[in-house]
Amino acid sequence: MVNAENIEHKLKHKIFKYWQRIRSQCRSKDLDDTGFIDIYDFKEIIEDLNLVISSDDFRDLMAKYDIKENGKFSYNSFLRNFVLNMNPSTNASGDRNLTSRQRIHKSRLPMTPGTASSDMLDLMLRVGERVVQDWKRMRRVFRGLDEKAEGYITTNQFRDVLRQFMVNLSEDEFFHLMTYYDKNLEGRISYNDFLRAYLK
Repeated sequence: MVNAENIEHKLKHKIFKYWQRIRSQCRSKDLDDTGFIDIYDFKEIIEDLNLVISSDDFRDLMAKYDIKENGKFSYNSFLRNFVLNMNPSTNASGDRNLTSRQRIHKSRLPMTPGTASSDMLDLMLRVGERVVQDWKRMRRVFRGLDEKAEGYITTNQFRDVLRQFMVNLSEDEFFHLMTYYDKNLEGRISYNDFLRAYLK
């Protein structure tokens, strides 16, 4: 595996800002909906956003995300890596903004996550912006429903809270989310684990 951490660190704030545009432009070039585009198409998209990448850094990125080694860039993997593992409260120098404490406590009862399917990760990308914007209010509502303060609520309660925050999911989308956060189908969700995925 190629180490592209340096360039990923340099790009992370801009990618977080423009990830929806990048995804939209990648999808417009991905006519077969494979999750892959030509590496030079990706370079063009990045350059259109005035993101400067040296030749060496670009080569490292391509080597890491050309998963099949066929000259095709896995933009879904690239965006998942950035959007699901980023902390938007850090500033350009990487320092945490002291006014935006984003500590989410672990649940008292440990959760064992299921397999992160491609559909589930795409869904997480889609709802990410809403969660990042409203995570504090969302957590307050979750905690209000968690009468035993265990860090869990029922799947129906979870879906109702998401709807309150304009996160409307189809049955298929909700199923993908549940198979990850409620892998044993116990009918409950660790809301802290859900929120923590966006606030790392």
